Amino acid sequence: MASDSRLYKAPADAVRAAALMAIERMEFKVKKNSNKEIEASSGFSLVSWGETLRVEISRVGTETRVTVACEPSAQAFDWGKSEDNVKTFLEHLDRGVE
Repeated sequence: MASDSRLYKAPADAVRAAALMAIERMEFKVKKNSNKEIEASSGFSLVSWGETLRVEISRVGTETRVTVACEPSAQAFDWGKSEDNVKTFLEHLDRGVE
């Protein structure tokens, strides 16, 4: 499993909307969508049995914290795919929040 977090100087609603767009750009399917958590998954491919991406959104003072974690759905080792997914998600999110 790979994870990371970031703080943004944007309202939680704006960050949440940008997170959903980032998930869409990654071609993951949203499975759970609440004010504080988004869960999405990717399907089977030639290099993976699929991954689950979890995004938690919370207010910290005047900022919004995003914590993202990714883990393989049905395999013990993912050859760095989860880490790549976390990095790609945060890159998309950064662009969406700017």
